[in-house]
Formats: sequence, C-alpha cells, structure tokens
Amino acid sequence: MPVLILGDSITVGARDIGGLQGLLGGSGWNAEIVAEIGVGVPWAKQQVDPRLVVPQIVVVELGTNPSPLIDDFENDVHTLIDALVGRGARHIIWIQPEARDPMEYAEKDAVIARAVSSHVHVSGWAAKLEQNPQWFGADPHLTQEGYRELALFMTEELRPLHG
Repeated sequence: MPVLILGDSITVGARDIGGLQGLLGGSGWNAEIVAEIGVGVPWAKQQVDPRLVVPQIVVVELGTNPSPLIDDFENDVHTLIDALVGRGARHIIWIQPEARDPMEYAEKDAVIARAVSSHVHVSGWAAKLEQNPQWFGADPHLTQEGYRELALFMTEELRPLHG
C-alpha cells in the first residue's frame, strides 16, 4: 500500500539511522520518503505541487525549521494540507516538532492541532518523547535509539490504515 512521507532532518534520521524504509516495507507499505535536512513546510508544498496525485495516506514530519518562530506557519500548514487533499490524500498524520523543552514548539504545535480535521490527525509522538527524554540528542535531533524508536512509532501509527 502506498504512503508518502514528507519530512526534515528528523525523518532523514528515521530513514537513514532508524531503518524506516525497511520497517515500512516489512509491514506491507510502499513508502516514498521525501526528506531533506533543514527544510520546512513551504519546501514540502514544492514537492507536492508538480504531482497530479499523492497516496491516500501521507505522513508529515515538519515544523522544526526554520525555527520555533510562528511567522507564516499557520498559512503554510493549511496550504500544504489543501495541496495534499486536493491530490487525493485522505489520511494525513502530522508528527509535530518537538524539543527537550516541550514549550519550545508550543505555538507551532497549537497551529498543527488546530488543523485537525477528518483528513488530518496529530500523532502521539510528542507524548512518547516526553516519557523518553533520553531519546533526544542535540536538540531537536534524536539519538540513534531515538531515530529507531521514531521509525518504529511511524510504522505502528500507520498499521491501522493498512487495508
């Protein structure tokens, strides 16, 4: 089953260190992981724009970059969601930006929470990280164990959607 994953360096870590591609493949997913270090929501929109369609299931792990500042973040989030839904996405799981201090990205997390709809839901990764602060390396990045745990978490988060 196809899934599109859009992310920044956190997703790069889950892919390259955590083994995300293999975990998803082993669970029956045909995953396209589109992730780059240092990118934000507008970059993701640029990745979506040239596509006629996207898979019905999309995971977005964005919001860490360029900083915790809110700027045009709310507009960017809605623009990306609209672009995904307009191209066929029906289930968008958003993994919010997190840091060792849970308040660092609180404003961005609130924007993402307000975007929840029948097509969008927020993952439970933040709660899992709060219970496991040892998974943080150099903020907001993770340790090797943290990236493995994120890859496992993403795989588990997608499990109920595999038809």
